[in-house]
Amino acid sequence: VLPCLHNWYLGFDIKNQRWKNKTLFHASYLSVAPLYLLTAWVFSPPVEARRDYYTPSFYGIARSILLLVGVCLVFVWSASRAHADQEHRKTSILFSLSFLVIAFGAAAYIASGRLADISEWMLNFVPRASDWDSRHQLLLGVGIALFVSTLLTTIEKSVRTRVFVGFVAVCAVLNFSMMQGYYLDALKQKEVVAILSKLDELPEWKSILIADEADFYNARNRRVRSYEWKQMIIKAGGNENVAVSTSMQPCIAEQKQEPAVYLLLESSQGRFASMLKGGVGLTIRATLVSICP
Repeated sequence: VLPCLHNWYLGFDIKNQRWKNKTLFHASYLSVAPLYLLTAWVFSPPVEARRDYYTPSFYGIARSILLLVGVCLVFVWSASRAHADQEHRKTSILFSLSFLVIAFGAAAYIASGRLADISEWMLNFVPRASDWDSRHQLLLGVGIALFVSTLLTTIEKSVRTRVFVGFVAVCAVLNFSMMQGYYLDALKQKEVVAILSKLDELPEWKSILIADEADFYNARNRRVRSYEWKQMIIKAGGNENVAVSTSMQPCIAEQKQEPAVYLLLESSQGRFASMLKGGVGLTIRATLVSICP
């Protein structure tokens, strides 16, 4: 949308017939995206799990609209407001433009319930191929870069370099702390697979209940989902039809119980020691129990 509007603005001339034709072309071009979405939805519908994950919610859409409307009003106000000092006017426009770009980039994520905490905002600026695959995330990067560069121009030249170096240092620390969590999470998953692969009875297990007491190694303080545990168990040589649960279900009266294996994951090693040693020192204890399916 933004590139089309910018290209349209550069050729603005209401008396020029070519500009009018270009306006009609851009209007028709903007309809390609919703048409593609509708066509893809009809002929190649997403699976239910992915659809639930990406489908915007009513409250998410409402928050996105409020954000976009508010930022657009601020941008229009700053652009139309008269200033005696032209440099001050340009700075105000650049600040409001940076917020506008960030808002356009964030709106799609907010609509689907993302960007709820600081860790999700940080994740979009970690330079990894798996995360730099979205135009929305690229707009977030452009918007934040425009804001920082504009902010630097308002600082005295004598301290500008030190402020910039300090800002880069803070970003490096934040990115390191974020990627440290993913590194420790990966080490933990590898050790889970390695330990379980040594158990000869693993292929015979049909139902597994997992208690993760080493969750401080999980990236972004997340909980490992049951289907993720299942894939680790299968990779270790487990049954592909194994039922995996991370919580105990209460038994209904006279409900028949089924045998299961209770896996307790523990580690007494700290995060810093794990970084140095390249392992989390994980231990897994298996116990036979009875659970309600």
